[in-house]
Amino acid sequence: MKNQTNLKKNFVKASASDFEKIKSAYIDIINRTPSMKEYARWEYGKHPTDEMIQMYIDGGNMYQFMEDGNLAGVIAITFSQGEDYHPVKWQVEANDDEVMVLHILGIMPDFQGKGIGKKMIQSALELGRTKKMKACRFDALSSNLPAQKLYESLGFVFCGKQHWFANNTGWTDFYLYERKM
Repeated sequence: MKNQTNLKKNFVKASASDFEKIKSAYIDIINRTPSMKEYARWEYGKHPTDEMIQMYIDGGNMYQFMEDGNLAGVIAITFSQGEDYHPVKWQVEANDDEVMVLHILGIMPDFQGKGIGKKMIQSALELGRTKKMKACRFDALSSNLPAQKLYESLGFVFCGKQHWFANNTGWTDFYLYERKM
């Protein structure tokens, strides 16, 4: 129980005043993560964008993960899935508003390789449980092997592939994963 309490304490919803800090965090993650171009292929201004971050903050969907008072990671969580997810053969039958979706999870370079991603996802799942979500889903580029490995280690199951357009990659394959809540 103490571990769950610590995770909750470290997982903080972002406010409007956090925009610049979160923007700087994503830029730092992109610039200082050696494998970024190979796996996630993020490019600030294309993915993520200022507008995207602001939308998540304004919607109450952007979260910060703090470790010893320092920003260790950022993630957006929506509590409804979009139409793009409808064609996928999911394991859990659920309405759009019964599904949480994880977006743009990023770990600060100084915290990478220290289990922060796992803690962040566990915190997100706990939040989803409090909101009575039936499933947690996400998509990742087919090239993003580290993300796939992380989510699979936490019980997420591969459910399909979609060919989507993204500003940072053009048309590419995305793998979709799900975990029952």
